[in-house]
Amino acid sequence: MSIVTFGRIGNEKNWKDDKKIYFDNASYLLYKLSYEKINYKRIEEENELEFNEILNKKIKEFKKNELYALDEHVDLFMQRMGLSLKVLDKKEKEEIRNMEFTYENWKNKSLILMNDYINKNKKICPPEIRICFDDICFPMFVQMSYESNFESNNFLKFIRDYFLLEGYKETFEGLRNENLYNNIRKQMIDLYPILKEKYGMNKYLEKFLSYIIVDNDYGFEFVANILNNYSKKTIKIDENEPLKYKEN
Repeated sequence: MSIVTFGRIGNEKNWKDDKKIYFDNASYLLYKLSYEKINYKRIEEENELEFNEILNKKIKEFKKNELYALDEHVDLFMQRMGLSLKVLDKKEKEEIRNMEFTYENWKNKSLILMNDYINKNKKICPPEIRICFDDICFPMFVQMSYESNFESNNFLKFIRDYFLLEGYKETFEGLRNENLYNNIRKQMIDLYPILKEKYGMNKYLEKFLSYIIVDNDYGFEFVANILNNYSKKTIKIDENEPLKYKEN
């Protein structure tokens, strides 16, 4: 999946294709709202104003008559920006429905939505994992893959899938800062067993459930090895102090 970067991540090569990816995505949205085949070649800079007028007219029509369908289509549209309509509150959703869909408007709105998402969910997460948000592709991955806010019962899965299991690797390679990602990944690999002890399911129960539940840490060999190897070590943890990463 190609991501609309708005020039914030990646490099000049990615930025060059930004508008094309955006309009391909917007064209698909218009197709879903009009059920008509769109001529992609027609969407060039000189036709941008006309295209935006047609798209926004369709959005207004759907808002009046098919609000649920509109939200589903817009959510899919936002996925290509690393965003999700489903994580927004009622007021934020209404703002999206009322805004004019243009490249420039979405460039501004996407930054606001992402910053609000990060700030809100950082407060929910324990301090040990807030470093994960330094990689902007991490909150993008969570919104694209899970369409969810962070909660006490899901943040470990997000860390596991993005950092330990390298989720969406092909999508984000070339866009994210790989040195930053690899550094955080190393820290999360070391921290993950400790995080599991503090915030996760009882390991004996989880091992038992691994025979029943497919999406289970012990169902992934790489993650299971990390957890099993840690259980053989003796690491002193001061429960009264925030957990900090230390080099061995």
